[in-house]
Amino acid sequence: MLRDFAALRAAQGNASGAAALRKMAAGISKDTMQKMYQVTEGNGHFNVIFPNPQNSTGVGPATSLMAYEMRHVVDFFSVTFGLCGIAESEATPCDFTPLQRKQLGSWFRQESVTKTWCVSPALGRC
Repeated sequence: MLRDFAALRAAQGNASGAAALRKMAAGISKDTMQKMYQVTEGNGHFNVIFPNPQNSTGVGPATSLMAYEMRHVVDFFSVTFGLCGIAESEATPCDFTPLQRKQLGSWFRQESVTKTWCVSPALGRC
């Protein structure tokens, strides 16, 4: 969303605002990949993260995050579309390396797509 917002700011002639938003988006992307991305047996997926209750005083932000493995297609689509978009463009560059794309695709095909999950029920392909 920050990248789309940056494109809007650029279209409005606000180059410095657009640059600041793109910088924030790049930071979030880097942080997401460092904290959430995991490869298991060649398959890439995203963990869920949340504040570590052991390091929280209950006042203000927690001092650290905990990551737990939870392989879920909703998280997969949310994060991959957020970091790579549907189609790569200048406004939404893909933050995945070719290897990460391969790992993510492998996870999707091996662990998410099933015989009963139809590609297109209207076309009768399952």
